[in-house]
Amino acid sequence: MFRLLKERNYLVFWLGQTVSVMGDMVLFVALPVWVYQLTDSKTALGFSFAVNILPRLLLAPIAGVYVDRWDRRLTMIMCDLLRAAALVGLFFVRDAGDVWLVYGVSFFSACVSRFYLPARNALIPDLVGPDRLVTANSLASVSQSAAQLVGPLVGGALVTLGGPGLAVALDLATFLVAALSLSLIDVVGRKAAAAGAGEGDEGDAGADDRVATTGPTGATGPHPRPRLSADLVAGLRLAWKTTVLRYLLLTFGIAGLAQGALVTLMLPFLTEVLGLPSDHFGLVVAADGAGALVGGLLVGSLAQRLKPETLYSASLLVAGLVLGLIVAAGDFRWFLGGLVVEGAVGVGAGIATMTILQARVPEEFRGRVHSLWSMTSSVSMVGMMSAGFVADVTGTRLALVGAAALAGFAGLVALMNMGRTVGVRSSVALSPGGSG
Repeated sequence: MFRLLKERNYLVFWLGQTVSVMGDMVLFVALPVWVYQLTDSKTALGFSFAVNILPRLLLAPIAGVYVDRWDRRLTMIMCDLLRAAALVGLFFVRDAGDVWLVYGVSFFSACVSRFYLPARNALIPDLVGPDRLVTANSLASVSQSAAQLVGPLVGGALVTLGGPGLAVALDLATFLVAALSLSLIDVVGRKAAAAGAGEGDEGDAGADDRVATTGPTGATGPHPRPRLSADLVAGLRLAWKTTVLRYLLLTFGIAGLAQGALVTLMLPFLTEVLGLPSDHFGLVVAADGAGALVGGLLVGSLAQRLKPETLYSASLLVAGLVLGLIVAAGDFRWFLGGLVVEGAVGVGAGIATMTILQARVPEEFRGRVHSLWSMTSSVSMVGMMSAGFVADVTGTRLALVGAAALAGFAGLVALMNMGRTVGVRSSVALSPGGSG
């Protein structure tokens, strides 16, 4: 898997993204602590999270349209610079009266990220080609999992040693490093890439999955730029008419409800069902993170032997089964071991999802479809918010049984429908040789 890092282009990209994610995780810990220290208000703390969620729901579809129109590497560079500039505002926060600056910077950064993330995910196929998408996504997952393990520790230490300002300065610097790394990579021209893709892929799709990508009149060749609404509708139409994408988004949303419920109910399950003190929760989080790290390494080595649709379906089915076993066992050791597996298969589903979106979607639609997927992933927030209410009514254990059933159902639906037919680029080979 790590042979891909011998290629300068991807190595520079990967290092820059790894540094950036590390900085994000440092600030992810520092900002909530800072807000709570300033205000001593749980409401203010909750609002600091909410301002990061709203742009994902409101801006993602429009952002995807523009990502498909703009140069993606330049879009990412500008986003990094804008987010770095926005962080300067946090240096002026002194007391509770300045907390609006934290909200404003967080909201602006979240809005900019709606352009950055689909641009990044859409750029990866242009860097590595279709044969090594699983490997590239696995490496990205490994670095992200490592950052999620180390970043919070670094963030907590920086807040303790130098205050939140030190964490802000570190994150600002990582944005600049990421922008510099992007300026050093070479990307194949999008027109050439699109032309090359069109030569061999047109006949790969099933008749029911074929979506016209010509101009508004149906004529090929140069045509006026469609209106924003037309581009948006075209992306939605592609996602709906392409069978594999339709069922991916549907089942990802269902599984997101289960994932959100698990995140919310892990602590109550630990304390109420297992009868253990809350200070064991750190071990619970660490087990999930360790599983994610191991999962990224395993998938990078094994996934080339599987279609991404098969990997995705199997991951959801295993997630539902293991969660059910955790609840039935009612033992802390089973709980920890099960969460390691949950973390691993969660990463497997994530890598498979990203590979499907990158390999099965035409180049000119990647930004819009990735943004649509980003909106779908927000369903997990519904699971988080509703799980507590459901658990109060039915009990924590029964609520988690329902979450396990949702995950298993999503996997079954995916297995029955995504395996039968694939989308626009069904002949993309994820061969064993793809690891480089």
